[in-house]
Amino acid sequence: MMTGRSIPIIDLVSAGDDEEVLKLLKKGCDVNEQTHSGTCAVIEAVVRNDDNMLAILIKANAKVDVKDPLGRTALEIAQKRGFTKVAELIVETLASYEPSKPEEKKKTWFNTLFQSVNPIKVHPENSISPSPLKKNNQVK
Repeated sequence: MMTGRSIPIIDLVSAGDDEEVLKLLKKGCDVNEQTHSGTCAVIEAVVRNDDNMLAILIKANAKVDVKDPLGRTALEIAQKRGFTKVAELIVETLASYEPSKPEEKKKTWFNTLFQSVNPIKVHPENSISPSPLKKNNQVK
């Protein structure tokens, strides 16, 4: 993680300069480098709704399961802003991740895909259960 200065790849992604990003990546630039605040090239591409730039970054092995400085994932940002193509690229990339254990893959995929949805928490006291007045689903 860098501190106190700009990072060329993030600056170029922010400017939308595909050609210069490709040149920088060919020179061995770290595609996943972050600023001191925690932003990275993937987040910049998503915020810009730049699916072409995101595809370039993904091809260079950029991590798409990153979070912005506010704790929002790239997928969450894309979904909330309605950036369909960008969201699809992220989901496709996440689906191709190969964690070491099958149960980790399922957990990672599920958690990442549905992290922007606020699930309803079910508490035993609020759960639906048969009425105490009913026996075998018949009212006495």
